[in-house]
Amino acid sequence: MSARARLWVPVLVAALSAACSCSSPTKTVQSASAPAPVPAVPADRVDSLLRAAWQKQGLTPTPAADDATFLRRATLDMWGVLPSEADRKVFSQDTSPDKRAHLIDKLLADPRFSERFAVVWTDLLLGEGKPSQGVDRAAFRSWLRARVEARAPWDSIVRDIVSGEGKNSPGGSIKDRAIASQAPVAEVLPEDIHGNVNYLLRYRNAVEDLTGKTSRAFLGIQIQCAQCHDHKTEAWTTDQFKSLAAAFIKTRGVPTDGREKGEMTVLEVKDMPRAKLGPKATDGMKAIADKEPRALDGTSLGDKDRRRALADWIASPKNPTFAKAFVNRVWSQLLGSGFVEPVDDFRPGNPAALPELLDSLASGFVASRFDVRGLVRTVCLSEAYQRSAGPPAGLWSSFALRPLAADVLFDAVVSSAGLAPLIEDIAGERAELVRAQSRRKFVLIMDVDEDAGTHRFEGSIAHALLLSNGVVTRVAARAVEGGALLPILRAPGDDDAKIDNLYEITLSRRATPEEHARWKKFLAEDPGPSKSTPSAAAAKKQDPLGRMEKRLRSRADTPKERAFEDLYWALLNSSEMALQH
Repeated sequence: MSARARLWVPVLVAALSAACSCSSPTKTVQSASAPAPVPAVPADRVDSLLRAAWQKQGLTPTPAADDATFLRRATLDMWGVLPSEADRKVFSQDTSPDKRAHLIDKLLADPRFSERFAVVWTDLLLGEGKPSQGVDRAAFRSWLRARVEARAPWDSIVRDIVSGEGKNSPGGSIKDRAIASQAPVAEVLPEDIHGNVNYLLRYRNAVEDLTGKTSRAFLGIQIQCAQCHDHKTEAWTTDQFKSLAAAFIKTRGVPTDGREKGEMTVLEVKDMPRAKLGPKATDGMKAIADKEPRALDGTSLGDKDRRRALADWIASPKNPTFAKAFVNRVWSQLLGSGFVEPVDDFRPGNPAALPELLDSLASGFVASRFDVRGLVRTVCLSEAYQRSAGPPAGLWSSFALRPLAADVLFDAVVSSAGLAPLIEDIAGERAELVRAQSRRKFVLIMDVDEDAGTHRFEGSIAHALLLSNGVVTRVAARAVEGGALLPILRAPGDDDAKIDNLYEITLSRRATPEEHARWKKFLAEDPGPSKSTPSAAAAKKQDPLGRMEKRLRSRADTPKERAFEDLYWALLNSSEMALQH
């Protein structure tokens, strides 16, 4: 049996027993280094409602997460990356009582927060729209990132998405636009490009789908089943659905000029004087075109600027579900489940858990003028977010284990192993293409549908195989020149120091005494011969990173160094690496 087969590797499916301290969570304190966002609700108010609910239901919350766990958790959620060595050192040496509040303020003030927010909401709103279909995901992400970085309030962002007009893309090749959508940093768009309109183009020629998505994403209301018939158990009717859809029926994407094969279709989104139905228009489309546009509460949207009127109605402070829908999504994204589940299913027959807390957060969000950072800050400094992970428990009395987003896990493995500069050295000008294609392949296999309403992770065989034998982790675990492992092996220090170093670059913590003992015993064993690389024929069937694999030869020369490769591989494959905890 190989050394790796003998390793205990809880790949994606094992529950994580998180080490934690028993200190109390840090309270919300205003950051002194930079102006803090407007808090949606004081953390004490959130915590008092949570404690009262736990006591009422007889729930014993888990202890507070230790500092290393909190730093990793918050950095992954806010930035989508693992904390750096410098960040780990600074945070561990900080003895101030408000260090966690300072950390959250720092994370929210950094442009990487805007980047991560834009990636999450681009995925949520656009799904897998392709450049070949006239949907420029990169332009939408760039636009949203710029708006969040400019501290635009959420109501303003949504108004611009629903009522947007203008050119959707700077153009160029479809391949270049696809690479741009996977780039680590969003591009800066020319002033005449309005990336927000790509949301409307994602559902071009499918006004019913656009209507249903808009209602679910921004109001948390599933009205789509009323497209064909009155809802069986709720109040929504076909007439209401068609009246809402009428707001979009005149919206079109008009090509700005001709394009050559392989080039991006550049479209200008505008509302036309009349709906263009065409000879193949369905009876449903014709019925929508004949309807007076109205909001779900019956408010007339008029005929002129009907999308602008709809956007104003959706994002109004008086709309009872707009603020709640966003609060619910943010709470779910950070804590694993929302007050309402599925997150887009607000209705009388699906009551919220802790409705008083949801109402309080929503009211505070409105009072803060829809300050996104203020809401995120409040949630991150709540006791619920600062609890240690544990067995599933009610009302967020323990932090829920959840899978890292596929793109975050890919980037974590790549950064932990120091693969990015290696890819640049080997691939040269093709480095961005290699990274984008490898990342996309990884994401397509690993992706978990966070919009499906379930937050329980069940690792599949495909997930386990991709991590345990996939090219990304296989290459990452090698002691290659320029990588992260070889300098650790060649640096002075004993095995304990090397083990701690590997734990820190993967799991953001040091190994426990039990882990030290176990790994030193493993390192004393003979791991067998060095692993071979795939043949050239096999490599061609893999992604671009796989085709580079033969050039990334391991420099592990001794049995102990090969055993360290296996140790590193095990950490990269561990559930602690793959899960947010």
